[in-house]
Amino acid sequence: MSTREEQEEKFNWWITCIPDKIISLKKKLPEEVANQLDFSIESLDVLENYLLANYSFESMKADKKMWDECASYLAKTYKKNVSNSKFDIELDDKYNVYYNIPMLRIDNILEFSPYSYVTTLLDRKKGDFLSTLIRKQIDYLSKLSFAKKS
Repeated sequence: MSTREEQEEKFNWWITCIPDKIISLKKKLPEEVANQLDFSIESLDVLENYLLANYSFESMKADKKMWDECASYLAKTYKKNVSNSKFDIELDDKYNVYYNIPMLRIDNILEFSPYSYVTTLLDRKKGDFLSTLIRKQIDYLSKLSFAKKS
């Protein structure tokens, strides 16, 4: 069992390594896919459709490196597109479903778990699951922001 300090250090190292993991991911992908990964919301459809064509839920969970690289791309794309999102990790409540799993959080309003969503998209098999989810979250946040101003 690792200490809280070790868990925080591992989490911070995960964040630090995101750019390298994304480079590694792009090297693995076909050029026509990798070239479209520009951190836009639309690029999530490109990655999602590639994953749906080449991975199952089980094969992704077995390929920990690919899973981590995809989660890193999702995390960076989410952070870039969703205002006020911050990296976070739950280390207090061991019963929390996201305990010790990197996520992005917007205050106490929304949570986005990139690892969970990599496998969820493979289960849902939609092709636009991630982009739709993020657009809905952005819309929800803009409505909240508007409500606070009124």
